[in-house]
Amino acid sequence: MKRAITWILVAVVLLVVVFYVGGGMYFASRINSGALAVQQPLDKAVEVVGVAAREITLRERADDIPALELDARYGLAWDSGHGEIYGPPSDVSGTERTQVTRSFRVTGGTAPSDGGTVRVDRDVYPEGDPAEALDTGVREVEYSSPAGTFGAWYVPGRGSTWVIFTHGAQGSDRYEALRAMQTTTDLRLPSLAIEYRNDEDVPQDPSGRYQYGGTEWRDLEGAVRYALAHGAAKVVLVGYSMGGAITASFLQHSSLASKVTKVVLDSPMLDLSRTIDYGAEQLELPVMGSPPTSLVWVAKQIAAARYDVDWEAVDYLEDPSWLTVPALVFQGEDDLRVPAETADQLRAAKPDLVTLVAVEDAGHIEAWNKDPQAYDRKLTAFLAQQ
Repeated sequence: MKRAITWILVAVVLLVVVFYVGGGMYFASRINSGALAVQQPLDKAVEVVGVAAREITLRERADDIPALELDARYGLAWDSGHGEIYGPPSDVSGTERTQVTRSFRVTGGTAPSDGGTVRVDRDVYPEGDPAEALDTGVREVEYSSPAGTFGAWYVPGRGSTWVIFTHGAQGSDRYEALRAMQTTTDLRLPSLAIEYRNDEDVPQDPSGRYQYGGTEWRDLEGAVRYALAHGAAKVVLVGYSMGGAITASFLQHSSLASKVTKVVLDSPMLDLSRTIDYGAEQLELPVMGSPPTSLVWVAKQIAAARYDVDWEAVDYLEDPSWLTVPALVFQGEDDLRVPAETADQLRAAKPDLVTLVAVEDAGHIEAWNKDPQAYDRKLTAFLAQQ
């Protein structure tokens, strides 16, 4: 009897070990592919069911694209033109593949054809000449950092305070900044939207992975140094998602941090570990549902060893002393990438400095899409403050 019990206990222990080691290895790989591995801009293609004078009916192909069903503004792009969908959907149907009818306008080229495909774009404005989106002259300039030479879009303006935009990771690029750059160029503020390491066709980080500010802050420092060398006396930093982490890391480490007068953060990813936890909470696995927190913890330890991740170093909320200037923070309440509590924590830690704009029904970096006019008013008022 004792031998049977012993063997049962051994079997249970082995099962637990296999569960945590095997499961931990699997989820560590998921952490790498979902957060650390470099990805280029994603192509969210949907099928055109039909086009009317001011409406378009779209149907998902393979991937779920929640933007189709939201009362928000998104761009569409196709081979012969580009356009926008906006307002609430007038009709939603389908089970496995959602079909939706949205208000629609062509903003360039010719209308898409029935049965063709279009790409849904959160950044709204089509790839190509950024001057078309901003309706003003844009110069392609270059700046350097220890990693190499990078491009930036520069829009001249008045005064000696420049605004520098740092986009997010995992498929984002400089086009992400064009929505808010409309505001800064209208205010005649010199504006710079930068590339940085691991973007497409530029120098890569030696690790081959995103570092969430750990190394990228030096690229932002190079951009600030460029601005200071070309007429800037002070700068305002705007960071999206991982760009928020890069901004925080710059303020934490750079000798040029004193040149920053204000910060704007949009869906900032200020605690990568908590972001990983948040992603795990949304997983639905057979039988168990979301993976247990203990398994996620093991996976993060394995990821730390395998991919050289220092979780404490990319937690900018534990010690937010880096923030010493006024900050405007936009956060979508339906963000499925970064937990909304991130922005809440920053505000709680720095209540005298942080103005939080929580946007209902907005996803990741989609506060502008939900209400462009409201976003512009908040940003304009913040930048105009003395």
